Amino acid sequence: MIEAFVDESSRPGAYLLACITVHPGAVNPARAALRAMLLGGERRIHFVNESPQRKRAILASMATLDVRASVYRTPGRSDRTRPRLIDAMVTDLFAMDVRRLVFESRAHLDVYDRRDLRRLRHSGLVSEALLYDHMRPHEEPLLWVADAVAWAVGAGGGWRKRISAIIDDVVDVDP
Repeated sequence: MIEAFVDESSRPGAYLLACITVHPGAVNPARAALRAMLLGGERRIHFVNESPQRKRAILASMATLDVRASVYRTPGRSDRTRPRLIDAMVTDLFAMDVRRLVFESRAHLDVYDRRDLRRLRHSGLVSEALLYDHMRPHEEPLLWVADAVAWAVGAGGGWRKRISAIIDDVVDVDP
């Protein structure tokens, strides 16, 4: 059962969802490698808070993980465009036979993701077999990769190149 992990990044004029997919045998080794990147006292990696030197080191390590990434991008604000990005992403994930989808929790906003996923199920675009959940980043290390990929693609240039080994696609979605 392929698993997927999703986080967002907002940039001036753009909103991105990064989706990391992992095959079952690679999940635990990737989690262990990610936890090994933590510095003393850290519970998670949050890319926006890291120094440039640490960002380079983290991206280099993440680029060696047995994971794949796709980024869904659109202009505009998240509250208006996130449902369209979720539609595009989940349709692609269903075609890949992803059975578990984990979003980084946005606390009280998680209800909107659940609404969008129910709508997709009701429309028949997504099977009832798709399990989904929201987790906090300290609970699921694979969300750290989604965070880093979203940040690096949003930053562009050399940052995106540092993680390009695991990026399969950047999908532009109409707002």
